Amino acid sequence: MKINYPEALTFLQAYYTTNNTHLAKLGGYKDGGYVTDFRAVQQAKLLISGGVGSNVRFESDFHEINDTAQLLLIDPTVSILRMIVRGFYHFTKPTQSGFRSLSEVLNFLYLKKHFTLVKKYLGTQLNINELIQTYAPSLQLGQVFLKLDIEGFEYELLSDILANKAMFGGICIEFHNLEIAANIEKIKSFLEQLSFNIVHISINEACMAEHQYPSLLEISLSPKNADTLFSSYDSAYYLQNANMLHNKTIVFG
Repeated sequence: MKINYPEALTFLQAYYTTNNTHLAKLGGYKDGGYVTDFRAVQQAKLLISGGVGSNVRFESDFHEINDTAQLLLIDPTVSILRMIVRGFYHFTKPTQSGFRSLSEVLNFLYLKKHFTLVKKYLGTQLNINELIQTYAPSLQLGQVFLKLDIEGFEYELLSDILANKAMFGGICIEFHNLEIAANIEKIKSFLEQLSFNIVHISINEACMAEHQYPSLLEISLSPKNADTLFSSYDSAYYLQNANMLHNKTIVFG
């Protein structure tokens, strides 16, 4: 389904590019999934993922594409018991898959065993600069991939992202509470200073405000110099895995 840009969000169109032909969808079909630049995923040395909750499909897909990158899972609320209960609950819902939900428990246990889970809140207890200095002090430009789904605290990290923007080869952020005008102004200022291209915008199916106003957007960003940054990119590998691209069900048209 396509909907028109609300007047308050038309500024996003200036950053949107259709020139990127290396896109892939990581994560679930609905909430927690992002279409992003496959090259940034393939060449990243570190994924910083804030707000993993009980859904690690994005992180699992990321690891499947790039099994040499380190993963930082940032979330103090993770509960294996809650994941298991959620899985059995989904068996009672015809629109949900209990088996898929329970498989996410196995995915999470695998990722937790092989990578780093930091049980702190991003934005209040921890910032991006601290993570880069601690876990990636020797990485080169463009070798960090950032994914944020931290329920509104992303606005607390925007200045921190700007201070480290040269380190990011890809950024995916779920922006919350866009019915609040001040948050839209924060996004507008952030994009102006970041100077990245938007490679995909999708509307979170779970959160539409009154009058069909999209109050929650998933925005994927890529550096403007991505072609140069990823000049050693393996295009053959992308073509072999191009089936990872799945469109969202609600997008701007």
